[in-house]
Amino acid sequence: MTSCPSLAQSPVLILDVGGGSTEFIVGDQAVPQFRSSYSLGTVRLLEQLHPDDPPGLKALEECRVWLKDFLATQVKPGLEPALRACRGPVLLVGTGGTATILARFEARMAGFDRDKIEEAQIPLSCIQTHLQEQWQMTLAQRQQITGMPPNRGDVILTGMAIYESIMTQFGLAQLGVSTRGLRFWALLH
Repeated sequence: MTSCPSLAQSPVLILDVGGGSTEFIVGDQAVPQFRSSYSLGTVRLLEQLHPDDPPGLKALEECRVWLKDFLATQVKPGLEPALRACRGPVLLVGTGGTATILARFEARMAGFDRDKIEEAQIPLSCIQTHLQEQWQMTLAQRQQITGMPPNRGDVILTGMAIYESIMTQFGLAQLGVSTRGLRFWALLH
């Protein structure tokens, strides 16, 4: 499941939040336990919500309620048993654009530094702080944040909300980040 020695011995949830879908892979001791893809993505959710600019905290709450319901009805029935079956605490590792941008926010990193990004351990509380702040900003303001690629200033809102909701729903306290693509993780087993 993973070539990283520290993760190969741990239960891990690999999460890739994309534009149209979110992929979940649960592994324990480098053995895949669960794999699934759901039609929950940053662009798809943004198009469904149609937030104003700035979206505001009311829109964030509406997004959170929608995500909580989606996760409870669509994701939880398959994912929760896989997480419960793991031997020990599950580590959350995000791949893809949203996770990488969150790592760049935390490090206040304007460019791309693979080593620093992969060192990131982002607490749920930090993601919640970013959500509260950025849902009150205009797109132009978000595009000026250190670490924000200008073309991601819109979808970062829903990407962060998806991570926050998954972490909250499944009791995951922090997010680790990998710059390796989901195919890499899926092929290692």
